[in-house]
Amino acid sequence: MAPKLVKQKIASNMGAPYAARFYNQIWSYRLGQLTTSNVRAMRDSPISLTLDANNNGKKKDEGKENNAPVRSDLQPHALHTFRGDEHPSIVVAVPKSSEHYRNIIDCQKGSLMVGHTDPQLFHWFKQLGTLPPRSVVSGPMEVITGDLRDEVWESTFTKHPIIHSIAEDMWVKNQSKTSEEETYINQRIKDEDDKRMRRMSSSDWRAKFQDRERNPTPAEDEELPVYVVKPDTFAVIKLTPEVRLWTNFCGEINRVYDPVIPPRDVLARSSARFTRMLNVGRAKLVSSLNINYNLKLTNAFIFEIDCRGMWAMGTQESPMGENGQAREQWTELRIEFGKDQVMKNEQDMEWWIRGLQRLGAPEMAQTNASTDEANMNPEDYDFRHL
Repeated sequence: MAPKLVKQKIASNMGAPYAARFYNQIWSYRLGQLTTSNVRAMRDSPISLTLDANNNGKKKDEGKENNAPVRSDLQPHALHTFRGDEHPSIVVAVPKSSEHYRNIIDCQKGSLMVGHTDPQLFHWFKQLGTLPPRSVVSGPMEVITGDLRDEVWESTFTKHPIIHSIAEDMWVKNQSKTSEEETYINQRIKDEDDKRMRRMSSSDWRAKFQDRERNPTPAEDEELPVYVVKPDTFAVIKLTPEVRLWTNFCGEINRVYDPVIPPRDVLARSSARFTRMLNVGRAKLVSSLNINYNLKLTNAFIFEIDCRGMWAMGTQESPMGENGQAREQWTELRIEFGKDQVMKNEQDMEWWIRGLQRLGAPEMAQTNASTDEANMNPEDYDFRHL
């Protein structure tokens, strides 16, 4: 029995020359995987031909990472069009204490991989035994300074959500504090402790403060100083895209010979939120797609959205295999919103999702029985309309 064909209303992205969905990933304020090379380590460390080449024989403390020939981790990125440039460049903010900053001074080339950093989607693709589709943009990098740097920082990274978590981390690890600040903060903490101990030593404090006999841990302490975002502790790196590769979920790599980053999609900043919104009600999503698109999907999830449609992974009812078990064949699907239908803003998308899931208006309660909502698990409360 031949497998049923995917309906023509939905096109499969297999073998497409390149996927426009990565433009959203680059435009959105999210993390990308920055990779830079430590040329000095490559030059100085000979290639080991022994069995313990990967430091397997060493203790944990000895195998320091600072000599790794390549450094690759998640860093916040944004797009900025410099004065005089026709097309936007990718800018990445890296803490000056990180190895990337030292690597770029020696070797001014690097790459940024986008499209695979959402933990939930990453987990689902791993369950299918593969990685999410992703794109690698590489080219020359330069550390920008002076007015240019200030302009980039003001227009992109001041409102970048990830910068705050990095800055807080650096503050806690004393990487961004001056020695005076450190001394002053320690003194304040000591004074507060003294005050607290004096307060507790008067009267019958053991009865009153049985649960608070120890000083609060840093996680519990409400009086901890708020972290400070210091722009001068970050290096801003400009990556001029030269080579762009994209990998589909089968691992096929295609080179894209068009390094220009196109204009921003209207849903670029919010596509992650809508993707989560659709995937939260997976059972409802699958039945809605089947009804609205006349499909026979047994399972599906959405992994990217743009103003014309969505990309999904779906499995249809498969024919029986040799041993009588149904084969689960996952296909990458492109689901258009409708004939020539383009989302003009986030509100349109919100209403389209509500229409797909046959929900009421967002302003109206989905149920009259507030007793049902009262005894709900608070984690489910936000999604009670599903």
